[in-house]
Amino acid sequence: LLGEVRRLLAPAESFAPATSTRRFVLGMSDYAAFVLGPRLLAQLRAAAPGASLVIRHASRAQGFAMIESGAAELIVGNFPHPPPALAGEMLAEDGLVVALRRGHPALRRRFDLAAYLACDHLNVSLRGEASGNADEALGRLGRERRVVATVGHFLVVPFLLSASDLLATEPRRVLQRLAKPLGLLLRPPPFEAPPYRVTQMWHRRMADDAAHRWLRALIRKAASARR
Repeated sequence: LLGEVRRLLAPAESFAPATSTRRFVLGMSDYAAFVLGPRLLAQLRAAAPGASLVIRHASRAQGFAMIESGAAELIVGNFPHPPPALAGEMLAEDGLVVALRRGHPALRRRFDLAAYLACDHLNVSLRGEASGNADEALGRLGRERRVVATVGHFLVVPFLLSASDLLATEPRRVLQRLAKPLGLLLRPPPFEAPPYRVTQMWHRRMADDAAHRWLRALIRKAASARR
């Protein structure tokens, strides 16, 4: 309430990136930090060299609460079903791919749905759930995969796959950059898979903050360049 009162009573402020010393605090999944972080940081350093950036890990489990509590002023990642107090926009969509190590036994036969379901699977869930986007798509077909391991970070997936016979069905932009160095192969899912949506979200009380609007535009630009 105090924040709302201050915002309403304070005079409108402009924002000058070139001279700003503002500290921006973002909540990002490791996917968002990996895919968007390098370009975002480069753009921030070029446009606002006196500003600083703090990136805190944010998942579906705590992302919304981070904004409500002020632990982050904006979150970036896959955050469906936001509460009414939050506003947001979709930045990009990423397709799901199946990743497996080179020489995997599943590659000895035609890689169809039967071969896919015969394998053991690795799943990423930032909430710790043993299901994800792939499971929702398979459920609509009346099918189910066997998830034997669930992790909370996208970036550990390629390393785990390279040392096992597990399969992972996750967003392409993380897997494709690490596939070649770790000896992984990527295949399209043998079923219709929904896209992985990346959004940025903020509290509605920040909608008119000039610096915040500038930051949102910068993130939008970074996402557009990556796309």
